[in-house]
Amino acid sequence: FDVSIRTVKTLNTTSYQNSTILRLKHVNSDFSDNYKDNVVDNPKPVVVGNGLWTDLGDLDFIGNEISKGPQNARDTWLIEITGGLIQDGHQSSPNYKYKDLTNYYWPALIAGVQEYTGQNSIDYVGYSNGCRVALDSLANFSGSGKNNAGYYFDYDTGQYVYSDLSSSPVDRFVGVACPGAFEGRSEASLLMDSFGSILVALFEFSGADHVHWKDVYTKYLTQCRKNESLDCFSVLTISRNDEAKISLNTLKYYNEIINSNNDQQPGFGLTLNRLELINGVVPNTGFFSFLFTDNDDLVTLEDRDGIYSGINSNNKNYTLFPNMNHWNIFHHEVLSKPTIDKIREVIND
Repeated sequence: FDVSIRTVKTLNTTSYQNSTILRLKHVNSDFSDNYKDNVVDNPKPVVVGNGLWTDLGDLDFIGNEISKGPQNARDTWLIEITGGLIQDGHQSSPNYKYKDLTNYYWPALIAGVQEYTGQNSIDYVGYSNGCRVALDSLANFSGSGKNNAGYYFDYDTGQYVYSDLSSSPVDRFVGVACPGAFEGRSEASLLMDSFGSILVALFEFSGADHVHWKDVYTKYLTQCRKNESLDCFSVLTISRNDEAKISLNTLKYYNEIINSNNDQQPGFGLTLNRLELINGVVPNTGFFSFLFTDNDDLVTLEDRDGIYSGINSNNKNYTLFPNMNHWNIFHHEVLSKPTIDKIREVIND
């Protein structure tokens, strides 16, 4: 039993009319009291949200880096929006929709951190889908908050108890490789645009409600190799966790917005105290490289600019790292160092 793992529970008014238990991890839980008192001077928690086809374990490295910063160690919490043991890990896991993530999962997780820490304001670091979901959820609830956003576990009573999401819960927001409305074009989005509907149909035909990353990229490669002009392997930079899953409905949602020209950027109209968007960019190669705009193999700078312009803040900025793909910018233990340094700078400025 890992004492650093806590849980929250969503409401039962989700699209599938049931509650779901979600995991979060308190990175600092095994620190000594003296270490906490002497090093963690800022009581405001930092919450780190994961991307698609990752799980809580994929956040351990960056969580440890933030929590044990050489000058500004912080009380750090990791949240598992998708990919967890309950929401994606067994046969009866719910086929949740993207709106479940924004309306139920993220609010319950953040309200849980607020309850467990006694702090109403957090700093948030969201990677990929963990950024997009947070922006859309904040656009819905930041102004008003959300009473009874979910449940946290009361260890004194052994019961789940209602938790409230405060208004303006996020002070500093750092979005890393944040997908938007898929404006512009990247190699991976071209592959999804070309073959995504085929993949969804194949999964539906097989009766799958949840899909492993390895099954997704295997099917992409099978379809892609029929066209020798495409760089089939660019899609592999989306994840390195072969075993992680997401719901089929979430895969369908992303396929739909990639194929649509009428989507709004996430977080549009949201007001934040501090916003930092961090992106990578890789060279465009291959036969169709003339079609692509600047991107990290998945997320384009058009999306970065669209998200940036749609959010109101008197203190916002963006940072670009060259030769950095979608996975390495956040998860590579060596190449992600500039990202970690920038995150530390923003959450401690």
